[in-house]
Amino acid sequence: MRQISVIVICKNAAATIDRALDSIFMQSVSPLEVLVVLAHSGDEILEQLNLRNNLKIIHQDGKGIGDARNKGISVAKGQYIAFLDADDEWLPDALERQISAFDLNPKAMVAIGQLVKVGDDLSINSEPSPALTPAGCLFRAEVFKCLVGFDTELAVAADHKWFMQAIESGIPFVNHKSIVLKKHIHGRNLSMLGKKQYRYEFFSLLRKR
Repeated sequence: MRQISVIVICKNAAATIDRALDSIFMQSVSPLEVLVVLAHSGDEILEQLNLRNNLKIIHQDGKGIGDARNKGISVAKGQYIAFLDADDEWLPDALERQISAFDLNPKAMVAIGQLVKVGDDLSINSEPSPALTPAGCLFRAEVFKCLVGFDTELAVAADHKWFMQAIESGIPFVNHKSIVLKKHIHGRNLSMLGKKQYRYEFFSLLRKR
C-alpha cells in the first residue's frame, strides 16, 4: 500500500478549498492522510473544513508559506509527501501518475509532472509545462531529512529556494509528461499579490548563487 501524506496550505480560501479537497478525495490512489495547515483567516473556511471528517486540521502558529509547509512535513506519517495549494486542483490520476514515475525511476527522490494554467473562467489557457512547484510534484518523505525544509524568512519565494538547493545538492529528480496539476491563475495568487516582494526575493536568491 502506498502511504501518501497530502499537505494542503490554506488561508482565506473559502471560495476554492472545496474544489481542491474534492480533487484530492477523487484520486485513483487514495492518500493515507490529508493535513490542512490553516493560517489565521478572515473568512468562513474553518466552518467549511469542520464539515469534513476525513481531514486533520493543523493551525499555523508561525507565518508564511515556508513555515506552513514545514509544519505539515513535521507531522506527516506517509512514505511520500504531496502538497496542494487551496486554490489549485489535481487531475484525478495525479498521484497514480507520480507513483508510476517513481516505480520506473526507483532512485528518484522527487517526481515532477506537468501543469496547465486555468483562468478565472476555468478555461485552460496554456500548453502543458513542467510543474516545478510543490503541487506538481511528489516527494519521498526522506528527502526532507536529506535537505533542510522551506525557508521561513521568505514570504513568497520559499519554494524556489528549496528547488534551487535540491538541484545544487544533487537530489535526483524524475520528470514525466503526465499532466497532474491545474494551476488556477487569478488576482489572489500569492505571487500576484506580492509581485514586488516576489521579484525582490527571487532575484536575491539568484544573486547569491
